[in-house]
Amino acid sequence: MMFGPTGAGESVRWAEDVLARLRDQPRAHALVTIYTSLGYAMLERFEEARAMYRLGRDTLQDLGAVSAAGTAQFSGLIKLWADDAAAAERVLRPADEELEALGERYFRATGTALLAEALARQGRFTEAERYAAISRELADPDDFVSQVSWRAALALCLAAEGCIGEAETMAREAVTIAEGTDDLNTRGDALLRLAEVVALGERPSDAASFARQAIDEYECKGNLAALRRARKLLEGFEHQQGQG
Repeated sequence: MMFGPTGAGESVRWAEDVLARLRDQPRAHALVTIYTSLGYAMLERFEEARAMYRLGRDTLQDLGAVSAAGTAQFSGLIKLWADDAAAAERVLRPADEELEALGERYFRATGTALLAEALARQGRFTEAERYAAISRELADPDDFVSQVSWRAALALCLAAEGCIGEAETMAREAVTIAEGTDDLNTRGDALLRLAEVVALGERPSDAASFARQAIDEYECKGNLAALRRARKLLEGFEHQQGQG
């Protein structure tokens, strides 16, 4: 419901109904609470999203669940949707260290990809490239979120280093993988990253086209937070196009 084609508003309503029926199942209730926090974030209800995430995480920690560390990726997503990459880094980095110490691979693959994204958004491309490489090593072939995310982060790093052709190839790979899924957010993210890469290659018209496709995906999902950032980037691409 949170990652597929169902709209964010409908997903939240459905999740709230599920939560009401899970009050006597603390672990399941905690996990659904964390997923519900993503829906609130998509609707830009960030205070509620953060509160829901903390509630679910704290319950998992009280239960001694290893997955409590793995849920940091959801907090990181919330902060990235709020356009606060530094805050995303602050939650993702210690979680990665904990998962590494545990020898955990599945949650860590996604977490390191998101950490690479957070670092790349801050212009710290060397660090971002290192975490993208870790995700690349850890990610299962069918873990499409990680496979898309590490490629998208690495593509921006390569573009920032002037390797536009290699970066575009990597970004297009991410788009192709994402297109094979019904995860509208991941599809939008991949398209938006491709837009950023080609913009760095001084092709603002192409960048604007890819950004509009990303906006279409976010609109279908009802992800208002991602829409805000995509529209802001589109304005920049269109301005760049006008300057040309």
